[in-house]
Order: sequence, then C-alpha cells, then structure tokens
Amino acid sequence: MYFQNKSYLDFLISKLPKSSLYRTIGGFPTIIRRTQLGYNHLSTLPGFMSTCNEKALIQFINEECSNEHNLTSYLQLRGCIQAGIDESIICKKRTQEIAVIKTSDNFNSFINSCSRSTRQRLKKCDISRYYVKKGIHHEFIVNYTSLSKIKGFSNTYAYTEEDFNSLVFDDFFYPITVLDEGDNFVGGAIIGIYNNTYADYILSSYSSKILNAGRLLIYFAQKHTYENGFPHLNLGGGTSENDSLMDYKMSFGSVRMPVNYFKLIYDPLIFERIYKRNCNLALEESFFPPQNESKE
Repeated sequence: MYFQNKSYLDFLISKLPKSSLYRTIGGFPTIIRRTQLGYNHLSTLPGFMSTCNEKALIQFINEECSNEHNLTSYLQLRGCIQAGIDESIICKKRTQEIAVIKTSDNFNSFINSCSRSTRQRLKKCDISRYYVKKGIHHEFIVNYTSLSKIKGFSNTYAYTEEDFNSLVFDDFFYPITVLDEGDNFVGGAIIGIYNNTYADYILSSYSSKILNAGRLLIYFAQKHTYENGFPHLNLGGGTSENDSLMDYKMSFGSVRMPVNYFKLIYDPLIFERIYKRNCNLALEESFFPPQNESKE
C-alpha cells in the first residue's frame, strides 16, 4: 500500500520540522517530533494516510499517554469512532468529510450518478477520443508546480520538479496520464492504493487548453481505479466545510465519508506550564502544539 512507499514517506517527512518515523497505528506510520524542552509530539502524516481501525487508534493513545516524554498528539482516523478516549487526556475532536466515488467502467452509469452540471459537461465529451496510460507527463509537473506557487499551496503540497523526480513509483503509488487521440496532455494524477477496496486521488493537474479537462481526468482516474480492482476512489475534501471544492468533488456522484482529527494533551499541568496557556484554549488555536515554549 502507498503508505509503505519509502520515497513518498521521505518526501513528506522532509517537509515537516525535525520529524522522524515512529511506530505505526494499524499498519499506518506516525511521526515523532522532539520539542525544544525534550517532550514528544506524535502525529499522523499529512493527507489521508491514516488508519480506519478505531481499536488500533485507541490502543495507540492509551499506550503512548503512559510515556512521560510524550506530551501532545495530532492524530487522524478515517471513518467513524464509537469508543471514548481516556478522560484523563485532554482531547478535542474535529470531523471533516471527504468525497468518495463508487468507481465504474460504464460511462453512462457513471454520469447518471453525477450532478446535472457535471453530467451535461461530460456528455459533450467524446470519451472515445481519450485514453489513459501509467506514467508521469512533463506537462503535469509544469502545471502543478506553477499552480502550487499561484495558489500558495501548503508546504506538504508545494511540490517542485526536484520533488517529483525524487519519487520512486510502484504498484501502490503511481501516476496516470490522460491523453487525447493526438497524444496531447489532458491531465494527470498520482494515485495511492489505501487498502483492498480504496484508492486515494492524491494530487492532480490538468490542461487549461482542453474543455472539461478536470472532469475528464476524474472520470478516467476512477475508471482506471475500477479496472484495477478497487471499488472506491477517495477524492479528498474541501479546504473548508462544504466549500465550492467539496461541492465540485460531490458532483461526481460521490458519497461523504467522515475523517476524524484528534488534538491530544497527555499531561495538562506540564503543558500549561511550558506553553503558558490554558489547555482548552490551546486546542482551539490553528497551530498545535503552540509554537512557543517557555523554559521550566
């Protein structure tokens, strides 16, 4: 699965401050960062590379909270959570929704599940004029790196050409390219195999010269995913709750799937002493743990 791809893990960790691989949760990697005063912050990796195993997450939290060097965590769980977290741990949970397509190789069946706008746009396309091949296209790299600068992507999504060249693709983490009958670039995406039923649409870029290129790319990406035996493709979520990006992803007949995020403080007394702020207020801040520490 794509969370085992060393080149991708190395890339992600290189974007994070002073972090290194730690233990796994249900097979998925976590990272550890030592703060200035010697306490540990544990977290899952950026994106959606986290377990869907609720019991594994709870076990990880219960085991790590007993380590006196661990002070905070920021962890992610794909799916619902029913069990509670130990009441001695200060915790704030936030739930985000992601858009998941049920994949299909039947064009008419697929567009019938889409919203009216997306259905009408795709109907205008002659699907027989396009095809998919594995591999990364130079125009994909140029488009993506340019877009990341214009849009100000966060550090973990702001790839450079050198970043793309550092990635070693395999059967679980690979690029696809959509081309037209004249071999002109339509769009490209990087796909990660999450488990036996889900694949993740990690990142993409497409040509501004071709009408409906973005929608064509998602259609062919989900079709390619279906043909490789995976019934679901995760498109991710929006940048904020129910924004236009999420609406766009839902227009492909997607269903909503919850992703839970947990900010955890294992020892509130030490936390408040070194960060000079109330735990509950700190959990509401954008940066967690806070960026400033005071010497004890």
